[in-house]
Amino acid sequence: MSPSDVTNTYVVIGAVGIFSMPIMGWAADKVVGMSPSEAHARKLMLIIGPVIAVLACGVLLMESESSTLFCILFAVYWAIVPGGVVGYLGSIFGRGALGSIYSLVALICMGGGLFVEPLVGGYLKDVSGGYSYSMAFSLGAFLIAALIAMTLPLARKMPAH
Repeated sequence: MSPSDVTNTYVVIGAVGIFSMPIMGWAADKVVGMSPSEAHARKLMLIIGPVIAVLACGVLLMESESSTLFCILFAVYWAIVPGGVVGYLGSIFGRGALGSIYSLVALICMGGGLFVEPLVGGYLKDVSGGYSYSMAFSLGAFLIAALIAMTLPLARKMPAH
């Protein structure tokens, strides 16, 4: 993929994101309304988000060039997950400590991922000469994220006194 193709991919993801953010927020609220609890709905969205990213990576692995479908799927992933994390944390811990808890989660998850992924992805591109291994690594990371989301609790366990 050429640098201009990569740039265009980010442009399309951003443009689609303008519309996918409010649409997925609306959809998440509908899921909350249909679920037995808000925490259950928010957890479900945190499973669906990475699964959509797995599909996006799969689409890009199957095509040699940047794909509009990849861009749409990845924009939907980004529309679901950041807001979904905040919604999930709020449903579990309440609003009182939400800022502190989310900051810690963002530091560990997003900061760690944004640090590790470019290093591994760049190394895999340098070794292989292409982006397929980097995309496969991303696919695996999103799959692990979906599996971890499946283990999230639906309620906070209070310590016994």
